[in-house]
Amino acid sequence: MEYTSNTAEKSTIREQVWSIINKGVGVRGKLFNVMLIVLIILSIIVLPLEYIEIFQQYKLLFITFEIIVTIFFTLEYLLRIYAAPNRLKYIFSFFGIVDLLSIAPFFIGLFNTQYVRALRLIRLIRIIKLGNMQTATVINQETAEELQLMENEEVLHTIRKHPLSLIIHIIIPIICTTVALIIILLVPTNPIAIASSAVIFIFAMVYLYKALLDYNYDVIYVTSRRLIFQDWHLFGRHLNQVLFNSITNVKPKFTGIISYILGYGNVNIETAAVAGGKIQHTFVKNHEDSCHIIMNQCALMQEQMQVSPQGSLQNPPMNETALL
Repeated sequence: MEYTSNTAEKSTIREQVWSIINKGVGVRGKLFNVMLIVLIILSIIVLPLEYIEIFQQYKLLFITFEIIVTIFFTLEYLLRIYAAPNRLKYIFSFFGIVDLLSIAPFFIGLFNTQYVRALRLIRLIRIIKLGNMQTATVINQETAEELQLMENEEVLHTIRKHPLSLIIHIIIPIICTTVALIIILLVPTNPIAIASSAVIFIFAMVYLYKALLDYNYDVIYVTSRRLIFQDWHLFGRHLNQVLFNSITNVKPKFTGIISYILGYGNVNIETAAVAGGKIQHTFVKNHEDSCHIIMNQCALMQEQMQVSPQGSLQNPPMNETALL
């Protein structure tokens, strides 16, 4: 959903709020997303503890925490309705229903239907939604400068990871955070236990941050002239490039029956490097379509070179690998 107003007009408050909470634009948008993800994970790890007898003494604490989380998610849901370009479309959209179901278990639970609380697991789907905010971002001038696009070069397609990869990598932070919480609740006065829990929790948050980086920013940009491979890590970013005329083959590959059903797989790119260059991008969403787009660009580049044999000299010489 997008606002259809003239881009030259001053943004309204609704547009600004929508950009922050739905697109994660700017520092405020990114902080808002991170806070949501942390609250989602914490609310999920608390859920199984509520059903374990040994932790019943902390029932009031669990209820208080869930009230705080639900109030926050409820306000967020109301803000989304307020700021949405088309409110009815948002309310009845898939993620609009997910947003509603993420807060419904608490209010239903007020009527003493405790097993409905397990519906809180639906909040995991919201993490995919938050991750997709970055994947839907249009290539703007700042991004173009970061990618060092050449004159008249444009991004035609972006190859990204499937949401299942994010869910799989989130499992480890959830387990680690659960373990840290259990240790704190069982031996709250033991300094060694407290220190161990802190270390485990920090590890979980760092791992979660790395998982979000991999999902959002480990992408391949298919431009009108080349492939640009972007790899974000904890301490920086790598940019590698491959020219279309150096690509010899592109192969899509399903990794199993689940891969076939959910529509993801690996993209294998073979180049004419002396050492037999092979590049693999795993867990790619719609990998067959991505391979088809790359091969079309390779064929188009070959046709242009045949029509104009010196066409390749029009591009400035570049290193095969660039490190930022």
